[in-house]
Amino acid sequence: MLTDISWSDILLKTNVVLSMDLKKSPLGVLSSDACLEKLFINSFIKKNDETNRIVLLGNEISEDMASNFFTADLFFQNEDILVLQAENIPLRSFEIISRSLKEKKKMEKMVYLFFAKECKISKDLNKLNDLFLQLNSPKFWEFEKVLDLLCKRFSLILKPEIKNYLLTSLSLDLAEHLRAVLSLIQEMKVKKEESLNLSQVKELFPQKRLDQFALAHLYGNKNFKLFFQKIVDSDLDFGELEDFFRFMQTHLLKVLDSKILSPKTKYEREIGQYRHLWKNEELIAGLSKFSKWQIMCKEKSWILNSAVNLEVLGPI
Repeated sequence: MLTDISWSDILLKTNVVLSMDLKKSPLGVLSSDACLEKLFINSFIKKNDETNRIVLLGNEISEDMASNFFTADLFFQNEDILVLQAENIPLRSFEIISRSLKEKKKMEKMVYLFFAKECKISKDLNKLNDLFLQLNSPKFWEFEKVLDLLCKRFSLILKPEIKNYLLTSLSLDLAEHLRAVLSLIQEMKVKKEESLNLSQVKELFPQKRLDQFALAHLYGNKNFKLFFQKIVDSDLDFGELEDFFRFMQTHLLKVLDSKILSPKTKYEREIGQYRHLWKNEELIAGLSKFSKWQIMCKEKSWILNSAVNLEVLGPI
């Protein structure tokens, strides 16, 4: 049975996870976010004096090794086994695991299978197991909460101006926010200071991305000329632009759905304020445009620059 686990439950080590029986072998875990996967392992799959831990990649699981999961010794003795990228387990090896589980054989070792993406193996294991976890990454509008919870977990207090700067400078990525919090703590230890000032933080984390929410606000209020001009002036590379155009598609989908939205954040309340300015067909046209531009970014097409500049000029 697939059970969803929120990123916030992992960061806070809540009873939602602690109350689960994570010793039912094999335990399948699906997560496309390597950082969230690492936090889950460190928080809930702990090493102790009696049990060692061995980490393998899926493509290393041979047929003999898969058979050994159900025996007491040979390959591993008294060890928990973590298999990363389990989607790459050879099918013949997984068939041995699957057949043994169907025969109600008991695994003699605790085996954790971590999947970076859904596949036939993960789907089959989900059907065979009572518990199969899916770790849910934060949505793009949740990163203020991400920063707050990371600070809470690592006992870091941020000045309001530093928090605001980080929120507009860091990528919408859990790993980058985690690195930032740990880097700030380390810098404070090195400098033997209880806190850092804004200029010190700017040196550590130069502003490198667009303020996506500010731009979404411009676009939502149909201030197109300034919106596209800021993209032209940003001097972002294709990878960064691809991320931004993906963000804009998610944003426009949220605007489309805002009639049934129950506003909880400042971002969602702003959507409600300008939703009346838009017809559905206009939003769909915007989705199509940003989708095409995202493809151009993947192809590193020189046409993209001309396309954005034409939008700055507006109708001729």
